[in-house]
Formats: sequence, C-alpha cells, structure tokens
Amino acid sequence: ELLKTAGYETCGVVAGPWLSKPFGFAKGFDQYDDQHIERFNGRPADDVTRVAMKWLQQRDTKPWFLFLNYFDPHHPYLPPGEDALPFGLAAKGPPTDPQEIREANRLYDGEIRYMDEQVGRLLDHLKTAGLFDNTWIIMTADHGELLGEHGEFFHENTPYQEVTHVPLLIKEPVADPPTGRSNAWIQLVDLFTMILHRLDIQPPTPIQGSVPPSL
Repeated sequence: ELLKTAGYETCGVVAGPWLSKPFGFAKGFDQYDDQHIERFNGRPADDVTRVAMKWLQQRDTKPWFLFLNYFDPHHPYLPPGEDALPFGLAAKGPPTDPQEIREANRLYDGEIRYMDEQVGRLLDHLKTAGLFDNTWIIMTADHGELLGEHGEFFHENTPYQEVTHVPLLIKEPVADPPTGRSNAWIQLVDLFTMILHRLDIQPPTPIQGSVPPSL
C-alpha cells in the first residue's frame, strides 16, 4: 500500500493457500494473482515464475514492486518428476521409520531444487530484459522444516533453529557496492522497515520492525 501510494506499480503472485485473496493480502496491489492454488499443495513454482515474467514484460515504465510467494518446499512433499509418493507421506503425516525419513528428506530436497530452478529462470529473465542490474532483490523464507531433528517433523509448534533460522539473500542494485555476509541479527519484521528506509518512505507508527545498525 505504501509503495503504491509512493507511485510504484505493484504486483503479487502467490502460491501458498494462506496468501490467497480471501485472507486480505491483495490490498494495495495493482495486480494480485492467486490462481491455480490447489488446497494444501499450493501452486507449482513454474506457474509463479511464468506469471511474474509475463507481468514484467507488460508492466508500465514506473518504478515497480513485485512480490512472489513460492510454496513448493512444503508438506506434502511432491516434487515434479516423481512417479509416485512411495510412502504416502501426504496422506498419513510424519514418517515413522528411518527409511521413510530418508525418503522425506529426498523429496524435500527435490522440491527445493525444483523451486531453485524456477527462481533461476526469473533471474535469467531479468538479465535478458536488462532489469537485473538495477533491481533490488530480497529472498527469504517464513520458516524452515524439521525432518526428524529433535524427534520432530514439519514446523508448526517447534521453534528450533532448523525452523526459525531462515535464509536472507539480498542482491543490491549494481551502483551499490556488494556487502558480503552480514552477522547482524535480523528478524522478518525488520524487512518492512529496511525497505521503506532505503526508499525514503516514512513508515507508519507504531511499528515493530527496525533497521539493524550495521545495514
């Protein structure tokens, strides 16, 4: 909403069921695409990337904000290309023996690889379109996943490091020097404030997030 008010063209493309329009997340977006979401397995990454690339080709010449939600590394573990789900993980919940745990890890890794390939397609498109260098790209996740660590599975009620310590990758516009790896403590709520601070947009008050001093 704030970026739209500041003159940005805004688009959201989501894959997770809980980010669909009935939950109110479309507010402030010029375009918000939540189509083809299957109930619990969401929407495949290639569809998210396809819609995002189409929007990038058709967008206006204004500054733009594109929010993408990929959902693939998520239970039920069904990476494309798998002929069958050998142990029925989608139906019966957490795996129960070492062989099932190994299979769950393999399927989860397959979903990560599939999503990574689709994100790569998007980045390649930005480069081909001449947009990559001047685009500020932020990639993160809402949670990790337990696959037998601490005797637990999935992520619902277990705040271990495997669940709470998520990736945060930031690609600066080419005019800015690379920052390397930061040891700053950052919470997901800080990203909102960091983005507004960088764009000289006044954040609303009160607000929970803050800009880490080292950034």
